[in-house]
Amino acid sequence: KEQAFSILIPKGWITEGGIFRVDPLAGGGPAQSIAAKLDFTVKSDAYGTVMLRSLPDILYFDARWSPAGQMGLITPGSNYQGMTVMPVMSADMFIRQVVIPYVHPGGSGIRILDQKNLSGLAESIHTRVMAIMPNMTFSYDAALVTIDYNENGTTFREKIVAVIENWGELGAGMWGNKETSLIRAPADQFGDWEPVFKVIRDSVNLNPSWITGEIQGQMQRSEIVRDTQREIQRIDQEITE
Repeated sequence: KEQAFSILIPKGWITEGGIFRVDPLAGGGPAQSIAAKLDFTVKSDAYGTVMLRSLPDILYFDARWSPAGQMGLITPGSNYQGMTVMPVMSADMFIRQVVIPYVHPGGSGIRILDQKNLSGLAESIHTRVMAIMPNMTFSYDAALVTIDYNENGTTFREKIVAVIENWGELGAGMWGNKETSLIRAPADQFGDWEPVFKVIRDSVNLNPSWITGEIQGQMQRSEIVRDTQREIQRIDQEITE
């Protein structure tokens, strides 16, 4: 809908989802409205026997940075300005505790086969962000987790990548996931499909004008959210004192 990118997919395959935006006035909270979100699937059939999916970036809140949180007034699992309250996680932990339950609700028989830290990816994103917003105190962690699971009589293999972006002191407790995606196929065919997944990923062509507008908008919206968050923290501290 926004003409943000183009992508090559195998003939006969289908796509679902796309870019969406959260309305801060409709219960989504201001933090989730900073950036455009992408939930986009490319799959071989309606069931998704062979599938590539990009998951949306979501912001969370670590209440340990907040005086109200330190007093127990903001509890884990609650909603704070549209963000779920939970301590910041490593990328590996986020995949295991958040992504897998999200994409496989009620899943059983899930087996963790491998986990790798992707320090190169984390550093690449950090360098990219610092080039655009040099005053930010963001830090990054990235991981790849490989799983097997049974679904409708088929054993699937799935690789999940996630990057965690911690906003640091300026973010006053805000953190979130980025670049979160998965690829899956029947376990005995997974190796055959990996080159196809690579072609699909490498074919993504971003629209420069869309990127420019989105980055400018994110910078403006994130500054508003950070200023608001710092003011809330100041008021919390005054209440505590």
